[in-house]
Amino acid sequence: MAVAKVHLKLTGGLASRHQIEGYDGFTALANSAFALSLIANYVETGVIRRKGDFPLRHTVHAEPIRVGSVTTDITVPLSDTINVKHKTIGSPVALFLGLAKRVVGGNIGVETPALNAETESVLRQKGGDVEALVSAVEPSMRRAHDAIGASATNFEWSSGFSAIGNFDAVSKAYMNDTVPDNTRRKKDVSVSGFLGNSGRGLVFDRELQRNVSVVMKRDTLNAIGRIFSYGLDEYMNHTGNLIRIEYTRMNSTDGRVKRFVIENAKVTQMAGTIID
Repeated sequence: MAVAKVHLKLTGGLASRHQIEGYDGFTALANSAFALSLIANYVETGVIRRKGDFPLRHTVHAEPIRVGSVTTDITVPLSDTINVKHKTIGSPVALFLGLAKRVVGGNIGVETPALNAETESVLRQKGGDVEALVSAVEPSMRRAHDAIGASATNFEWSSGFSAIGNFDAVSKAYMNDTVPDNTRRKKDVSVSGFLGNSGRGLVFDRELQRNVSVVMKRDTLNAIGRIFSYGLDEYMNHTGNLIRIEYTRMNSTDGRVKRFVIENAKVTQMAGTIID
C-alpha cells in the first residue's frame, strides 16, 4: 500500500498563538480532509463522489494537531498501482498529489500546470473528469476557507517540498463572490476536456491564454453536446480544428473569468463547412 501525506498549516490570527476558533477552525480542517478523500476516491476508483458514505472517507486519517502555528498531517492510503480506468501508469501518490494541486488551483482561480507525468496524462485524456472533480470538491473548498479570518490569515497545503495551495482573504473572496456577466459573446475555442453526462468541461481561450471551465444547462447539453464531443476528439487528435461557442461569463469580483456558461455551439471546421 502506498501512502500520501498532506501537511496542513494555519498561520496568522489566533493560529499565531497556537489556537483556532472551535467551530470555524475545525470546520476548515474537517472539510480539507473530506476534499482530500474525494480526490483520493477518484484516484482509487475513477468515480467522482460529491457526498455520502464511501470507503476513502473513513481511511483518510488526521494526525494530532500540533503547535507551530497550528498544523496537522492528513494521511491518504492508496493502492500500489494506478486504477486502469485512468489509462496511465506510474505512481498513485504522484497522481493524487497532482490532482490535489489541480483541484485546489481550479477552485481558487490559480492556473496550475500539471505537476507530473501521471497528472498530465489524465488531464489530456480525461480533462472533463478532472473539471467535474473540481466542481465536486468546491463545497468543501469553500468551507475550508472558514478558518480565514479570526483563526488564521493563511491556510497552507503542502506535501514534502511541493506546495499544493494556499488559502487567504483573496482566495476566500474569489470562492465566495461570483458576478454574472450576461453579455452574450462568441469565440472560437478548442475543447480540452468534456464530460458528456454533466456538460462540464474545459476550453482553451487563446485570448486569455488559459483553460476556462464551462457549464451548460441540461437542454443545452442535449442540443449541442455532440459539438463538444467533436471538439474534444479534434483536440485529442491534434487536428487544430475549433468550435465556435456562444456564452455568458461568471466572473470573480476582481474581474477574473471563473467560467463560461454555454448557450450554443457550432463546428467551425469540418470539410470546410459550419454546422448549425
